[in-house]
Amino acid sequence: MPKKISSSVPAPKRSISKVKSFELHTDGSCLGNPGPGGWAAIVIEGKKEKILSGHDLYTTNNRMEILAVAEGLREIKKKNPTAQVAIFSDSSLVIKTMSQGWKRKVNLDVWARLDEAKTGLRCRWNWVKGHANDPLNERCDKLAVKESEKAQALLAKEEKSPTREDKMEAIDSNGALFVCGQCKKKSEGKLGLLLDSGLIRVDCPHCGKYIKFAPPTLENRKRAQARQLLSKKELEHLEKEQVRRGKTLHENELKILKAMTWEEATDHLNGPPALF
Repeated sequence: MPKKISSSVPAPKRSISKVKSFELHTDGSCLGNPGPGGWAAIVIEGKKEKILSGHDLYTTNNRMEILAVAEGLREIKKKNPTAQVAIFSDSSLVIKTMSQGWKRKVNLDVWARLDEAKTGLRCRWNWVKGHANDPLNERCDKLAVKESEKAQALLAKEEKSPTREDKMEAIDSNGALFVCGQCKKKSEGKLGLLLDSGLIRVDCPHCGKYIKFAPPTLENRKRAQARQLLSKKELEHLEKEQVRRGKTLHENELKILKAMTWEEATDHLNGPPALF
């Protein structure tokens, strides 16, 4: 009996491309908030890691947190534009905005950078508790703080430069007024010295809204020196004192206190004296 000849041809072997997997650990820091700030990211691919970091002379903590993730994802995208990425951040704002669709009200420029960086990547967003002995979070924190200190040193050096000083003096030489972005009123501003960074903060005397940092002119420095705002340690002390009394200071309350002197803050927290 003749053998049956099969006409089937073996299927060609398929080349299976493995999807690369990365971890991204990030953190942001800001001295004064607003003030000089820094960000850091650690990209992990298997046993390899790459450290990224940077700083900004005038920024906020939230901007640095967002930027850290954006820059980390950009680096990963260069290696593999369709990679799987597990992101770890102690910023609830970043994690919940990206995973739960929180509405974005400010910092739209850096949010746009983050959106662009994550396009094409498969991201998983993980919140980690800050300052809770997570090794990679602690490393990112130290790197970000170091970048903040670099920015602070650069700012101090820049402020001492005669050319920059002359420019800043010229800005206010005609008695220019500060314009509030909220109530739109012009004023000389309510100036205060941020002890942690040496920056001069300007708040609106009408509505209390933060306006900007004042140029470090001699006149502005003199005005700010007479109104020294709470340092980070003083703010932490007041926060602990309120906890001891059974009260919790929420984020909005802390923002208000940051624009106050020690005397203003204690009066604000203690309230008006009782009438007998």
